[in-house]
Amino acid sequence: NVYAAYLIASGKIKKFSLQGGLRAEYSDITTELIKTNEKNNRKYISFFPSAHLSYELPHGNSIQLSYSRRIGRPGFRELIPFSSISDNRNFRMGNPNLNPVFTHSTELGHLKSWNSGTLLSSVYYRHSDGVVERISRSDSTGLITMFPVNLSTEDATGLEFSFSYN
Repeated sequence: NVYAAYLIASGKIKKFSLQGGLRAEYSDITTELIKTNEKNNRKYISFFPSAHLSYELPHGNSIQLSYSRRIGRPGFRELIPFSSISDNRNFRMGNPNLNPVFTHSTELGHLKSWNSGTLLSSVYYRHSDGVVERISRSDSTGLITMFPVNLSTEDATGLEFSFSYN
């Protein structure tokens, strides 16, 4: 169960358009192994601010700057602790203690508008904490078990182009 509340405010001052928001989430996630009666409760509150600033330029052009914090929750297959066998020496299993991945995303863009369409070109930077990596562990008999853990950070930069035409 994920419960969320949103608050968004926006306004315009001359050639500046501003929008700010905050999403609050309460996550209540339970995994249960019925056969063994094992339960794992994960409860956490997260806040996700966002801000968008736009400045109008002449001839249908504008510059945009935005920031947002995002969440990537583990999929159910990553959470289930059952083993799956890829061969007689390698096992894969999930991890019910995985946390979500949180990402800070910043973007700077240029928007060109015409009567029949738009072109958005932007550059972005994203920093993620708690990125899920698969770890391998071998026991004394040589059996290898792979499982996911929140282990690393990730930084990504890039360019995006988006074109729409009516």
